Amino acid sequence: MKQHHKKTHGETIGGKTPEYNAWKALRRRCYDIKCFNYNDYGGRGIVVTDRWLGENGYVNFLNDMGRRPSNKHSIDRTNNDGNYEVSNCVWRTRKEQANNRRSSKLIVYGRETKTLSQWADELKVDYHTFWEKLNHFNFDMDKMMARYKDNLNEGINSHFIEYNGVKNTVVEWSRLFETKYKMFHARMTRHRFDLDEVVRKYYPQFLMLKDGLI
Repeated sequence: MKQHHKKTHGETIGGKTPEYNAWKALRRRCYDIKCFNYNDYGGRGIVVTDRWLGENGYVNFLNDMGRRPSNKHSIDRTNNDGNYEVSNCVWRTRKEQANNRRSSKLIVYGRETKTLSQWADELKVDYHTFWEKLNHFNFDMDKMMARYKDNLNEGINSHFIEYNGVKNTVVEWSRLFETKYKMFHARMTRHRFDLDEVVRKYYPQFLMLKDGLI
């Protein structure tokens, strides 16, 4: 017997379009306790507007949100504690979402404070890979820096670090402190690139200089 695939709203049930998949997924997050991330949505009291539920739910969703701009976009909530409704939803790329989500908290390393997405960019790692690794390391940035030190080293030579009013690259500082680059870089890494700490521990003689290393 020939099977007929049921269609609704002009689109095949089962998710032949990314918009249908997005609509189906957001409902699961909020109402299916078996969904892997239910605790982050329905478990926190987040619901889907009635307008996007019921017989005309998908039609209303599509009319409100339109087609996604590209295959890199997915539905995101502007207020992460708010519900799925037209006033709180927008199509965003993963990177844009990364800076908006609850997991995008600020991470302090050394004297720098950045979002997870910004740290991922600096270490030249895909955001989601970075997030998984950071969770694996229990948010230990020292371990993350060690894991991706080669990526960091590619750009660190051109990264300026200021001390006592003077800006130099790590390579230039190693020369001024008359220390081999590998040793100096290891000391900087150990102290989270806080040059003030490095000077105090390894080069106390320079603490007496008031006008920088010239």
